[in-house]
Amino acid sequence: MLPHNLVAILVAFATSILVAAFPGFPRLKQLIKIDVLNPADLNNVGSDAGDDSFELLGDLITLSSSNLTQVGRDIKELLMNFGSPESDVAYIDVPALNSTACAQDTCCVWKHIADQMTDLYRGESGRCTKWARMAVRLGFHDAGAWSKATAHQGGGADGSICLTDEYTYSENGGLEDMCLQMITWYDEWHNKKGFNISMADLIRPHALVALLGAHTTSQQRLTNVTRAGDPQDSTPGVWDVLYYEETYGAVEAPERVFKFPSDVSLAKYSVTAKEWVSFLGAGGQDHWNTDYARAYIRLSLLGVNNINKLTECTKALPARTEEYKNPDQENMDEWLKSSRVSLTSEEIADRVELGGIVDINNLIASNSSREIEL
Repeated sequence: MLPHNLVAILVAFATSILVAAFPGFPRLKQLIKIDVLNPADLNNVGSDAGDDSFELLGDLITLSSSNLTQVGRDIKELLMNFGSPESDVAYIDVPALNSTACAQDTCCVWKHIADQMTDLYRGESGRCTKWARMAVRLGFHDAGAWSKATAHQGGGADGSICLTDEYTYSENGGLEDMCLQMITWYDEWHNKKGFNISMADLIRPHALVALLGAHTTSQQRLTNVTRAGDPQDSTPGVWDVLYYEETYGAVEAPERVFKFPSDVSLAKYSVTAKEWVSFLGAGGQDHWNTDYARAYIRLSLLGVNNINKLTECTKALPARTEEYKNPDQENMDEWLKSSRVSLTSEEIADRVELGGIVDINNLIASNSSREIEL
């Protein structure tokens, strides 16, 4: 069995690499659970008023300000809703993997790992693949079951979902392949290449609404198996606020868009509706990016008790994708007009899931050719 903390780093880090897979994804500050420190660069921009949690976590609860490292101070600010949870700091002149310079920079190996992950998470269309979707879901499922009442027993964002048979539970259905991929990456980078990496960094009402927005990239397969592959908004694989607009009803959704009943209820529920509506229209994207980044950072720190010893390696992440436009939007729109299931529709759903370019005419021609052969 893999060491507990080694699994958790890979789980959290894999989720962070989605900045390259989802066009428009907020570039979250990336924190590595090791002891070498790299100060964060925060712009003290404050936060939007609302029902955010200001509760401190882990060792930040007991440590005095004078005993905090720079990263500890930065995270404390973020948890108290100050500072920016996003960053565009870049890694300049990345050293070769096995060089002395790389060995002297804690974040260097993570840059090389991030590049490898990006190849798996981003398809030829520029949209995210099923691996990117599974990675962000894995992060939620690994950390989401943590509670203060049982915190002394461990758990939280620790990679335990992949360390035990937890990923085989029915509520984690569809995550089996992602956990196996995490273990493969760990075996390659830790065992075969000999780097001291761990899986921990590969993987509330206000925060809940922000985090639910990850459905903007998703395709459901288990809630309604007769409509497997149908997306939750009309730009699947793109990190935008169309999910909020179409679920709420501010924008009419095409027939194939599948709305989870629980999402529709939350969009209209009095406790969550105000925050939901705040993500609509002009300014909604920037607001959501900030809220999502802040909420996910808090989620990823649940169960982490050595926050003051974390290292910021945001520079290892790929640059965010700005102003993305689907290269196949006309074909995508045609597919989304109908929820009728056909062989062609299933193949299109599979193409979208893998981040491929949708070409309806070629798929129809290919299916016709196979029918003639039969």
